[in-house]
Amino acid sequence: MAELAVLFGVLSIILAAVGLYGVMSYLVSRLTSEFGLRLALGASQENVLSMVLRETLLVAGAGIAIGLAGSL
Repeated sequence: MAELAVLFGVLSIILAAVGLYGVMSYLVSRLTSEFGLRLALGASQENVLSMVLRETLLVAGAGIAIGLAGSL
């Protein structure tokens, strides 16, 4: 029974990672022109990267918060 629980846990982590990758891939593809415009106007690559990472952490944080609230 414990092995089955571990299997489902690993499967859920993989599913969550694939879902987060899909959402972030969609976000980046949607904002590619904005990234180019920001870089052309003088923004550094670190600023653009931090913008993407901020969005990623926001989505992941919201998912964690909803998951924790649901588990309680």
